[in-house]
Amino acid sequence: PITFFIILAVVYFMLRNFTLSVLGQLNIVAILVWGVGLLILCGESINSVTVVIAPILLAISISDSIHILSHYSDRYRTNGHDHSAAVKDAIKDLWYPCLFTSLTTFAGYLSFTTATVRPVITVGIFTAIGVMIAYAMTMIFVPSLLMTTGSIVQKTLKPRQQEPVSSGKDRITEAMVLIGKGVAARPGGVCLLFLLLTVLATLGVKDLRFETDFVSYLKDSNPIKQDIRFIEKNIRGTVPVELVIRAKSPEHDFTHPEGLKKLEQVQRSLMNYGEGHFTSSFSVADYIREMHGAFTGGTSASAAIPESQNDITDYYELGDAAILKRSVSLDRMEARVSVASKFGSSKSSEKFTRFLDSDIRPLLGDRYNLHFTGMSALYITMDRNLKYSQAWSFASALAVITLMMFFVCRNVKLTIISLIPNLFPIFVTFGVMGWFNIPLDAATIMIASITIGLAVDDTIHFITWYRRSREAGRDTREAVLQALEDAGKPIVMTSVVLCLSYLVLVLGSVKPIIAFGALASLAMFFALLGDLFILPALILIFKPDIRPSRCFAEKEEEGTSEDLDCELAEALE
Repeated sequence: PITFFIILAVVYFMLRNFTLSVLGQLNIVAILVWGVGLLILCGESINSVTVVIAPILLAISISDSIHILSHYSDRYRTNGHDHSAAVKDAIKDLWYPCLFTSLTTFAGYLSFTTATVRPVITVGIFTAIGVMIAYAMTMIFVPSLLMTTGSIVQKTLKPRQQEPVSSGKDRITEAMVLIGKGVAARPGGVCLLFLLLTVLATLGVKDLRFETDFVSYLKDSNPIKQDIRFIEKNIRGTVPVELVIRAKSPEHDFTHPEGLKKLEQVQRSLMNYGEGHFTSSFSVADYIREMHGAFTGGTSASAAIPESQNDITDYYELGDAAILKRSVSLDRMEARVSVASKFGSSKSSEKFTRFLDSDIRPLLGDRYNLHFTGMSALYITMDRNLKYSQAWSFASALAVITLMMFFVCRNVKLTIISLIPNLFPIFVTFGVMGWFNIPLDAATIMIASITIGLAVDDTIHFITWYRRSREAGRDTREAVLQALEDAGKPIVMTSVVLCLSYLVLVLGSVKPIIAFGALASLAMFFALLGDLFILPALILIFKPDIRPSRCFAEKEEEGTSEDLDCELAEALE
């Protein structure tokens, strides 16, 4: 709900029209119902990861609506108050860039399917589907709403052709043009400034670390965290760590005193590890020792492992089957050592695995095999899978998005230029994480893939309008200024909406989600700076060669400007 009303407020502030704002909200409500409804109909559930789908869909789905409504508003005020023509022009001019912005975002989220953690895969699949639903709904439902409510909308808009030329642009558009002129005056200085920011980010990136501690995810005031800390302090650890030790031959199985004494040695080493990290341990050696003490009249403190294999075999026959079943296999070749551990980070778990290799395995010698399992091992495996899968996810998303950007730019130099302002926010955000000691975890590790998929959207709109101006015969400087005038306002609007929508997540109670919201919001802000400053500066410096297209030249000779026909023909070609 907070995201919904933030979007409503931002769109109203930018468009200065309550009716258009409400139409945009109706569209995103319909998209949200489709997206989340599909998730539930497919048998999925809302959990601590998939809960982000709804606010993400809200923020993403409004982007195309903002471009359509903003463009409609501008065309309506400048075309002589022709409502129907303004609606058609908005769809005709924006279907192509909006298609590619949706496809790049679709690719960014679909790349999550390379993950091995199922909730992350679920977020990727259903958010990607929701993005394409949003595109279809925006291209069909928004124009339908505009045409249906035409009489209401027209009462709230005034044509601009009778206004003085100096007031023909709103303040945001005028600010975009001023930014463009400033960048055009010193493109080298702009690039140098952002290069310095990148160098500063590099110093932070080198300190970036990956770490998870599931209890630390909760705030100190959370009752679950308080209960866990109380149990760990006063009773025992809450995380089970399991070691499975298997004898390589029957001569050394756990009916022999040697095998049980090995289990005791392992337990003592574990309890001496990590200054109280482990609070208790249990194995079949403890059970056999207790039984032997009871049968020989000793005490628990003085009980020892029997020296006779026959005694041990008898205790197995007399013992509680339920306890033995959990502690040792039926063939007595495999035994389990269960240790209670306090919650710790993935870093402490990795340290423990090194301890197993350096101390426990040599202790067992060549007669026994060791297998580390339990919740702690599961966390280590999940952390490792998250790191590798998200690296592959980002790489695959970048590859697909680069290919799509080439179709938008149709120029190798312009394609390379367009990627730089979209990699910049990712790099700087990672630098900020390193500077402020914010680790990559199950949530924040998704920032790179999400940012590249969303940040490129505004770049596509800028490039599309820039190409149109160049193909219409304008030089590089004029085309850059015209692109900022045509697309600057909706670019700012969508970026502000994304920044504030992600920022809403800081109101949550799970720390990784809070960090994800804050960092994603920061990344969207830097992406906006990249599109308004870095991208124009790079274009002005390197001047990618874009020639007027044959199609546009023919249309100019005929005195028409059917951009839709030209772009469709070129796309098909």
